[in-house]
Amino acid sequence: IKDVTRHMLDAIVMAQEKHSKSNGVKTQNAINTFLRTINKTELKSRVRIIERRKPREALTEQEAKDVLSYISKRRPLYSFLYYMFFVTGCRRSELLGLTWRYVDFTRSEIHIENVLLRNERYQYELVNRTKTPAGKRVICLPPQAIKRLKFWKVIREAQGQADPDDFVFLNSRGNHMNPAQVTEYFHDAVKAVGIQKNVTLH
Repeated sequence: IKDVTRHMLDAIVMAQEKHSKSNGVKTQNAINTFLRTINKTELKSRVRIIERRKPREALTEQEAKDVLSYISKRRPLYSFLYYMFFVTGCRRSELLGLTWRYVDFTRSEIHIENVLLRNERYQYELVNRTKTPAGKRVICLPPQAIKRLKFWKVIREAQGQADPDDFVFLNSRGNHMNPAQVTEYFHDAVKAVGIQKNVTLH
């Protein structure tokens, strides 16, 4: 480390940027995170990378129905999760980090307090924070969503998976769902129903 200079690190970042802006950003973030961890922030790479991303587009109501219909047929275990994405507008990490403790059936609300994030060991864990301070919020659910959520809990109770600290959404093995897989299934569905917009799960 003592022989490394900021100019060297900047050169590495710029070399990656030639392949794609995204590679440059990821490399710079990784380098800076490492330097912060070992308290060498004076070496932080300061290359300015401007990402020119395509504007995101929204799905129409019919397109959303088509996506949900496809997922319901192909991946029924995930259908309620994607329904909740459309109803709440939550981030992936927020819904996957939702536990029964934060579901209020009396008020027809869910409370966003935790997120499911990957730690430094590349393992997913529940973290008591949100992406931004404003991320901690209460979301009111329509009657149909609450009705489905109650039914969902009945199923979980029958499986012994509805304790307050259990995840609302689980995979077939009874563990939290894989965030990357959730995104992948969404894009598969979008493509399968013939939507050619630049959409993301969020």
